[in-house]
Amino acid sequence: MYDDIENMPEEDRQARQFHSRPIPNFKAMHKRMEDMVVVHRITLPRTPQAVKYWQACVERRRQAKRDNQDKEQSQDPVHPHTRHRIFNLHSDQRVRDRRDFDYHTNHG
Repeated sequence: MYDDIENMPEEDRQARQFHSRPIPNFKAMHKRMEDMVVVHRITLPRTPQAVKYWQACVERRRQAKRDNQDKEQSQDPVHPHTRHRIFNLHSDQRVRDRRDFDYHTNHG
C-alpha cells in the first residue's frame, strides 16, 4: 500500500506504535466501590393503566408460583418416561476376586 514508512499517514504510524496499558489498581478500585452508596430507586406507577398492568403481572407471578408448588407436591419422585433397571454393583466381590487373583499370580 505504502512504498515507504515516511509516506505513511500519521494515524497509521500511531496505530502501529506500542501503547502500554498498566495493570489497574484493584485496591483503590475496591475501596472506591466500598465507599459508594447504592441507592435503589423504586419506580412508582403514574397512570391507572400502569397500575393495572403491574397488578396483572403480580397476579401472574403468584399464580405461576402456586402452579409450580402444586406440580412439585403432586409429582412423583420418579420421572414417568424413565425406565428403571436394577443395577447391581458388586464392587466388594470384584475386590475379593482381584485380591485372590493377585495373590495366586504372585505366590503361584
